[in-house]
Amino acid sequence: MTAVADPAPPRAAVPATYASAFFSLSAVPMISLAVPLWAAQLALSPVLIGIAMGVPALIPLAYSIQVGGLMDRFGVRRLMLGFSLCGTAAPLLYPLLPNAPGLIVLQMLTGFAYSMNWVGAQTAIGRLARGSPGHAGRFGFASSAGTFVGPLLVGWTWDQGGAWPAFGLIGAWSAALFAAVWFLPVRQGPAGHPPDRLRWSDVIPDIGVYLTAARMLVSAQVQFVIYCTFTRICVVSIQASFYTVYLEQTRFSAAEIGFLIAVSSLVSSPATLVAGLLARLLPIRLVLLASIGAGAAALALTPVLDSLVALTLASMLLGFGVGVSFPLTLASLSSATSREAQGLGMGLRATANRAASLALPVVMGLVVQAAGITAAFWIVGGTLLVAIAWIGVAFSAGRRHPEEASGG
Repeated sequence: MTAVADPAPPRAAVPATYASAFFSLSAVPMISLAVPLWAAQLALSPVLIGIAMGVPALIPLAYSIQVGGLMDRFGVRRLMLGFSLCGTAAPLLYPLLPNAPGLIVLQMLTGFAYSMNWVGAQTAIGRLARGSPGHAGRFGFASSAGTFVGPLLVGWTWDQGGAWPAFGLIGAWSAALFAAVWFLPVRQGPAGHPPDRLRWSDVIPDIGVYLTAARMLVSAQVQFVIYCTFTRICVVSIQASFYTVYLEQTRFSAAEIGFLIAVSSLVSSPATLVAGLLARLLPIRLVLLASIGAGAAALALTPVLDSLVALTLASMLLGFGVGVSFPLTLASLSSATSREAQGLGMGLRATANRAASLALPVVMGLVVQAAGITAAFWIVGGTLLVAIAWIGVAFSAGRRHPEEASGG
């Protein structure tokens, strides 16, 4: 395959990259709010809800590294245009398939599309400003702003009109992503020649790509980021699955649930901007683990918080932890990865994300089925806190201590 090179980014590339951040990740909490509400209408069991909320990670788990490699070779724009079109059409099919098999299939489809759009957006910012906490913070601010506005609109729309308008809104959101991606840089071949064509054979998993990604794990910094990414997404996955189910069962409306999720994102936005400052004042390892632990503790406490005010405060703590940890994991991984392998590095990160997103809802669904939803929050949340402590101990030794670049 002929190597390809990036042209100088056009003026529109910077706002398009931040717009991609706004519209890409936000589709995940939007669909994660609508689907549990839809599953409740379908009267699905906790195990089936857990499966439905976990399967969106199934295809990305296998393909994130492959697609990340394809983005390095063929460009972010080309692949994201296709995935954003899929994300536009798929949500409209949910009300047309009101059963568990249809829900699971659509969850796999939308999960793949939205996950790969997020990989693409992260690859775009990685190429634009590799290793810069400032750029990563602004990128995180844009993505968090989207995750604030999106769920708020979905919750309100669901209360006003039900499933059809809510899923239609999610489809329109991905259409806006398509428009933003259109202005990303076009990948060029050597000496200005057209880039190679994407062939069907390119989508077949290449073991060499996966081995190259696996070799990145030799770096202690990459190892640390992947562990932090996994536990961080476990925390996010609780909020994206049984958090909505629990609140719906305790008589909170869809608009109130959307508000709580949006508040988390509202706090997460400015938190991403202070991540670089915290990393200059304290060791990055400590900031990352403390922020992820704060989010896990906030969710573990959910069953003992019975008022909207208390839940709002816990949601703010969760948002702060998620917001601070995001740009630091992104910048740490980006600085440990060559510019030519940014897509592959983000694919490796996305694989850890998707492994957590797949396992956590299914495991929590089984715990809910066995011990009840209240105990499940305590058991799973407590386990995550223990895991975070273990990561801190495991990487405290000199040779396993991650490189700590100034400012993140």
